[in-house]
Amino acid sequence: MDKREDIEFKVNGERISSWFYKPDGPKPHKAMVLAHGLGATKECNLDQYALRFQEAGYAVLVFDYRGFGDSGVKDKKLSQLISVRRQLQDWMGALDYLRTRNDIDHSNIGIWGTSFSGGHVLRIASQDPRIKAVISQIPNVDTFASISLMEPKTQPLRLAIAGIKDLIMTILGRPSFQIPIVGEPGELAMLSSSDAMPGLLSISPETGINSTPARSNLLLPLYRPITSVKKIKCPVLYCIAKQDKEVSSKKALKAAEKTANATVKEYEGGHFAPYNPPLFETVIKDQLEFLKENL
Repeated sequence: MDKREDIEFKVNGERISSWFYKPDGPKPHKAMVLAHGLGATKECNLDQYALRFQEAGYAVLVFDYRGFGDSGVKDKKLSQLISVRRQLQDWMGALDYLRTRNDIDHSNIGIWGTSFSGGHVLRIASQDPRIKAVISQIPNVDTFASISLMEPKTQPLRLAIAGIKDLIMTILGRPSFQIPIVGEPGELAMLSSSDAMPGLLSISPETGINSTPARSNLLLPLYRPITSVKKIKCPVLYCIAKQDKEVSSKKALKAAEKTANATVKEYEGGHFAPYNPPLFETVIKDQLEFLKENL
């Protein structure tokens, strides 16, 4: 089978760059939709998940958010901007696109998210009863709780000040004030734990554009997908890293407790461990078993 096809679809007139993996077997195909967390792109190890889902018989759509990777953006001020609203729109656009294809079984579509998008898939499933199954990997379910993990403890204040500075510069029509998405410990960055930079390099040796307008972080603390999980009707698999330094694993466990049909898998390792061997093989096995039972 061909590994993948490069495709595009549009959300509010803006181009979304995607990979589509078509499996062997009769049509229509059951399908999975994948997207990365925070500011990462599909090149950051998402192909390994997509290929394994494809081999198991699922069609797979992997996309980049508008303004990231190869996806377009009309307003350059929005390039690399991490916006919950826009990212959720992109998720809904991806699902809408799949539901236009006659080679897809529209009653059997699952969604897979990781880190920041691990929260997105929970929010989407709480709003769309047509979703058949959810995989939420190392999920950010409560951004405020995740921010509380930051070191030094002054980091959230530093980020807020940088965000206000960027917002003022944007209002004045000046170039945005950029900060790294991932930085070294102590650096002014959205992720700056001791695991953050080694983790990024483990999934993307060619880091590409590792920056975002600082105002990205102003509204993120208000994003709490955990408040939506009681509305989810379909089965959800939570894959949680016990030594996660980027998102709150305790809150992820609480989200699972609040989810009506939840399966929880906990793993030894940090935030980036599921993307890499040896843990990847364990995680993908658990995910495939979950899909076999629920999709």
